[in-house]
Amino acid sequence: MSKKDVIIDYCRYIKDSFLLFTIENYFSSFVDKNSNPKYYFRDNGVLNLFIDGKKTSLLENIVAIHLYRRNYEMYYLKGNKVDIDFYIPDDNTLIQVAYSLDDQDTYDREVSNMINYANDSKKEMKLITVTYDEKNTIEIDGKLINVITLKDFLFNNY
Repeated sequence: MSKKDVIIDYCRYIKDSFLLFTIENYFSSFVDKNSNPKYYFRDNGVLNLFIDGKKTSLLENIVAIHLYRRNYEMYYLKGNKVDIDFYIPDDNTLIQVAYSLDDQDTYDREVSNMINYANDSKKEMKLITVTYDEKNTIEIDGKLINVITLKDFLFNNY
């Protein structure tokens, strides 16, 4: 048995014990959806045991837990020009998570991913970026991105 097979087995055991949940890539075929999910811990305290200094990973996991507990049908989007953390098809919402948008590279990456997908979509999209403590509204190409704090996201029913 290869190391990859062992890791896959352990992830399945952890998921079966309700410590993890997964979301699939909306763009993937059925086979890829089952083989390339993103994993999230149901408890950020457990995730915090395994990572050090990854504030964005903890923030993304909190957002995933919040959406999961509200039973949203959610996916991530990973494709040609797009890498979006969460897509909620029922209300056409894209959610990106970044600890901060102060860094120009982070800002460019997070904003361009959302704008590229929203421009290619024929539907009106709700665009949200969740940060630790920044608020803003970004308008590009007639599209509005609401930058909200984690606290607002969790307590104002986003």
